Amino acid sequence: AISSASFALEYLWRTMKILAGQLITRYYDAIVVPNAFLPDVTLMSILKLKDESITTISLIHHLANLTGRGLSLGNIASYLQQSLVFEIIRKYADYLVVYPHLQRQLKELFPKQKVIATILGGVPDELFQDVDKLSRYLRKPNYFLITYIGAIRPYKRLHYLIDAYRRLTSEVSRDILKLIIAGSAENVLYLRKLIAMANKFKSTSYHVRIIGQYVPERLKTEILGKSRVFVNPSVEEGFSITIAEALLHANKVIVMKELREVVRTYYRVALENNLLLIANDLEDLSEKISCALSSEVIEKSYRYVLEELKKLSWFRNQLTLASLIADLVRRI
Repeated sequence: AISSASFALEYLWRTMKILAGQLITRYYDAIVVPNAFLPDVTLMSILKLKDESITTISLIHHLANLTGRGLSLGNIASYLQQSLVFEIIRKYADYLVVYPHLQRQLKELFPKQKVIATILGGVPDELFQDVDKLSRYLRKPNYFLITYIGAIRPYKRLHYLIDAYRRLTSEVSRDILKLIIAGSAENVLYLRKLIAMANKFKSTSYHVRIIGQYVPERLKTEILGKSRVFVNPSVEEGFSITIAEALLHANKVIVMKELREVVRTYYRVALENNLLLIANDLEDLSEKISCALSSEVIEKSYRYVLEELKKLSWFRNQLTLASLIADLVRRI
């Protein structure tokens, strides 16, 4: 499919090069592409076609937009788009700036590009203003709430979370056990699949709610403050700010084995304090959720983790990133 996409790309580029020569006058020595999305990399290619001396710096947050991992079967449009993104970056990017845990993989995928590692995101500094509320967050409601808040996309594998919830043993009364999945959904078909799965619980004692839209900060804080367990079953993540947000609201966090390198790189302290667990498969995920719901919450462990999270300040990381990009531009 990639070779076919490359062939189509060559034909498209010839047309674009003519348009680029007519519409774009060179004002840039370098261009920074913030995401590996088709509109961003297309702009990069147009500028590069106009003048090959322009240096292109592509920021890559995770591999889902390049490799197609976790893509739902039959989603041909998304697969072709990802193939195009991959080919454009391979052909026109000079530098790739990536998260440290992705550096080795990106070097293998893009041997001709210079791959530089740094943390592209981080924990928003305003979240630390609520650290004093931690004791309040530790006092959870009488019901048990399991949550996921973030983008709703196929590679997030949220159907795994619904299946794991269904498998939970009777050790926890289902009458007080609730599951909320919330976040913006770009893939309508996948959202409908999740809603269909949730609707099967309507005539049972299970409680599943799907919110397929952006969650405002106030509502997110309310949900996470009441939640006991946060589950991210994704196959790909960058820094995964959702893990930090959950920990800041006194949640136990569970991820799948595909995120092992992510949590070892950025959340090792939470992992060592058993506030973050790694599940190997669907059955293990269900067992880990049950264990996390019944385990004792130790405030001291959370406060230790929160102090470590401050080292991942978004503002500090952005200063580092800006300095790195400025250094690359100075080399031109």
